[in-house]
Amino acid sequence: MKKIAISAFIIALGIIFLQINSNIVICQKTKGRIIYVDDDGNKDYTSIIEALNNASDGDEIYVYSGIYTGYFFINKSISLIGENNENTNICYLPNQSISKSLIVILADNVIISNFTIKNNLLPTIDTTDILSPTWIYDYGIGIEILSNNNILSGNIIKNNSGYGILLNNSQNTKIYNNYLTQHTQSCIYLKNSSNNLIINNTIINNERGIIFHIKSTNNTLYYNNFINNTYYHVYCESNNLFYNKNLEQGNYWDNYNGTDRNNNAIGDTPYQISGGNIQDPYPLMSPYLGRLTLKEYYVDPDALFNMLIIGVVIAILVSIPIAYIWYKKTRL
Repeated sequence: MKKIAISAFIIALGIIFLQINSNIVICQKTKGRIIYVDDDGNKDYTSIIEALNNASDGDEIYVYSGIYTGYFFINKSISLIGENNENTNICYLPNQSISKSLIVILADNVIISNFTIKNNLLPTIDTTDILSPTWIYDYGIGIEILSNNNILSGNIIKNNSGYGILLNNSQNTKIYNNYLTQHTQSCIYLKNSSNNLIINNTIINNERGIIFHIKSTNNTLYYNNFINNTYYHVYCESNNLFYNKNLEQGNYWDNYNGTDRNNNAIGDTPYQISGGNIQDPYPLMSPYLGRLTLKEYYVDPDALFNMLIIGVVIAILVSIPIAYIWYKKTRL
């Protein structure tokens, strides 16, 4: 009977290890091809749209300097990387069919970096309700994101008649090191989007800076520079965080009129956000001039499986002598 109990104990321990490991979420970024695009020719493709049509999940599309047609959908988990953000342009071109957004991201785990994304100038409607769904969909948008776990970094996004970036039901997207300017309405709009990071962006010379729809919560913003936006820098009625908890540093607001008596480069009083009782408790006294690098870590599923097997074997090997000692003592 006792031997059966010992065997049951070992089997149960193994099952526990299996259950624990089976609950680990694997975030995998596959490694694919590098596809080259150059509008001058001599590379794989001359247009981004052609490259997207022939890409697979995990591929990187590297785009050389040039002017490229916008209005395309990204429905694969790819990286779209420009040669540099000043001379690699995605924009509306004359005689091109008009669409709502220059770029629409439908797939998860998409990276867009080092582009100028500009000039989506659509006709507008006569409305003053900037938070209405009708208003959202009738204006020109630079990048529209309808998926999760994406990255926008190192881009210049400018001169779109609606939003520079629209996050629509998007979670865990990172927007950092971007320069957003000259948007007729606002440079970033978050609609039903939560748990996103907006870090180290310069948001300058827009009608409005960032707008949070009331159902967009738990987003974190810090090290952003808000400069010369006409109506307000941020409009927020929901629960979002405007500082880094660990660093206790927030954002730079050019209309902050507080003091810094202890000369620690952080204002002594909070900055009040428009729209509700939301504050940045650690406003920066001068623009943030650093450049951030956010690393993405992924678990190799093969390595995870091997770790699972090793864990079960170790559990059994450790359990056997313990069970044997316990069994011998109970026999005395």
